[in-house]
Amino acid sequence: MSQNDFILKLLNITDTNIKIIDCINQNHRFEVRAKLTYAPFNCPNCGFNMIKYGFKSTKHFLLSLNGKAIRLNLKRQRFLCNNCHTTTLSHSPQLLAGKNVTVALNNSIVQLAKDSLTIKEISKIVGVSATTVSRSLYDNITFRQSAKVLPVNLCFDEFRSTGSDMSFICCDADNDHKLVGLLSNRLNKSITEFFLNQYSKQERQLVRTITLDLNAQYQTIVHRLFPNAEIIVDRFHIVQLVSRALDKARLLATSGLNHFSREYKVLKSEWKIFHMQESSLNAADSRYYRGLGEYSTQQNIVDLGLNQSDDFKHSYEAYQSVLEAIRNNDIDALSKAITHYKRNGSPMDIAMNTLKKNLSYVLNSSRYSYSNGPLEGINRKIKALKRGCFGFKNQMHFFMRIQLIRA
Repeated sequence: MSQNDFILKLLNITDTNIKIIDCINQNHRFEVRAKLTYAPFNCPNCGFNMIKYGFKSTKHFLLSLNGKAIRLNLKRQRFLCNNCHTTTLSHSPQLLAGKNVTVALNNSIVQLAKDSLTIKEISKIVGVSATTVSRSLYDNITFRQSAKVLPVNLCFDEFRSTGSDMSFICCDADNDHKLVGLLSNRLNKSITEFFLNQYSKQERQLVRTITLDLNAQYQTIVHRLFPNAEIIVDRFHIVQLVSRALDKARLLATSGLNHFSREYKVLKSEWKIFHMQESSLNAADSRYYRGLGEYSTQQNIVDLGLNQSDDFKHSYEAYQSVLEAIRNNDIDALSKAITHYKRNGSPMDIAMNTLKKNLSYVLNSSRYSYSNGPLEGINRKIKALKRGCFGFKNQMHFFMRIQLIRA
């Protein structure tokens, strides 16, 4: 095997019609000079045989080697038809038509973009300018706003896209978790027009479940768009709602207490213990708690905090009843915890009233196994992409990058 063949393998050039002429090692890059030629073919216009008609030099970007940029100076054979005088240029499957970026380099740029790297970071890795990377990404990728087939189980949510704009996102709730819709805003009008225009009534009637948070905005359009679908309130958002109400009640219980008292230290510093499931509290083993400044058990800490305030104790019991019912998927216990709750003027009243207004949807969280977990995972990747790229000004470019990381 000749040395030129080793160079072709090193550069990942598999086209046998490309022959190496010379390699030049410059200060900031390698320049590879090569020739592309093969036997003439029939004219694409008239079908007559073509003849060789000199060469034309073109420059192409190759994948960098050890961090050093590589440029391919390629002499490409020209062909002439004596009948219709059409001229064509030799082509290789490793070259992109009308582009100076090779197929391998373009695929590498797309793969790095899937890893949420910035345009500048990708340009440093592959050895081309940031403008070339941007052009390869955004000019060669087609943004798909909707999925071809509407899944029967969907998840709805929103995320912050460019600036202060909130965008709507929808995905498949089943195993593949593919993106179904990505809209520039979260207005009911836009969401309604999207589903009405993209999917027929027969497709929308097949949808069985829609999982969403406690945002009442989406509930007003779900039954119009999907007449046979059941609304499921995400379990995480139910627990989050009562958990935040518990924290507000805990802070109210600290008002008026001496900041050096044991009760204040427990309620202020050891707040995480009050969020634990009551059945998992340790009542036997004691350990040192820095916020309290003494040894104690988890159960003693909870008892000390609950004895301070009856309102906080009432909120704590409501929180525990909802938490236990959610974890055990007990529909009857969850319904009883919400409907039998007695108001006492604490922040928990608002949370329980919200759950009561959406009781049927809340109970569906225990009736079905679906949740907004897949969509929350996608939103986390979107936030990581946005943070790593220091935000986006162009919303369409942002959506293309989201599509890439979900590809």
